Amino acid sequence: MSLQGEERKAKILQLLESKGKVETGYLAKTLKVSTETIRRDLDELEGSGKLKKVYGGAVKIAQKGEEAPHLIREAVNVEAKKRIGQKAAAMVDPADAIFLDEGTTTLKMIPYLQHIRGLTVFTNSFPAAVKLMEYMNKQLFHGKIIFIGGEVNSGHARTAGSLTEHMLEPFYFTKAFISIDGMDPEAGFTGYDSSKSLLAAKVIRRTKEAVVVADFSKVGTRASYRIAGLPEVHTMICDSPPPSEWEKAITGAGLRWLDASDLKSGNTGD
Repeated sequence: MSLQGEERKAKILQLLESKGKVETGYLAKTLKVSTETIRRDLDELEGSGKLKKVYGGAVKIAQKGEEAPHLIREAVNVEAKKRIGQKAAAMVDPADAIFLDEGTTTLKMIPYLQHIRGLTVFTNSFPAAVKLMEYMNKQLFHGKIIFIGGEVNSGHARTAGSLTEHMLEPFYFTKAFISIDGMDPEAGFTGYDSSKSLLAAKVIRRTKEAVVVADFSKVGTRASYRIAGLPEVHTMICDSPPPSEWEKAITGAGLRWLDASDLKSGNTGD
């Protein structure tokens, strides 16, 4: 016997709270209703600000002023992140030494790095390291993987903190690809987590070319911790052009803004 509407929606939120992400098919089977009914429930719950619909289901909404866990971030704006990842990977040259942080957008670069010869990839992201190892074992990736260790943050699937920063000391990078939580002309690039932001700032100081990758939901947002000012970053890759009123600030800072929206979703890899 299926649950009544309000009781069913309360159960959806309870499952979402425990799992972080729920799939439409799973909810339909668990609550013994059709997928159409679940989709209507999710529409109503999203409309009341209680969850965020994503392809195939829904994820929790992070509280204002905090960074959502990796599992949730990975399910949001997927196609935009794939386009940005493809555009970013096109900047990588053979024999580069690149840093990939633990952002879910930088993770989307990896399918496009498979056949670039002589790469050395530094990362503090567990998912990125695992994906690169999978490609290496299939002989699709032929470079080196260097994992930057330190204190583990399991919710965000990364290392960070003073020990991680210390482990960066011997290294310099040709290019670094950095994710952010917010960006505006006055504050520059910002993040919600202090340790992540400090690490990103240090990476930017140790790279020849700093590249920020972010979907348009981050544009116009100001998070709690400063990562870098606009002049400290060489390139911003987004799935949209910049707001027209920012043109003077962006040009003055010497920031190159690349719009990835021209890439088709059919070309976005796995």
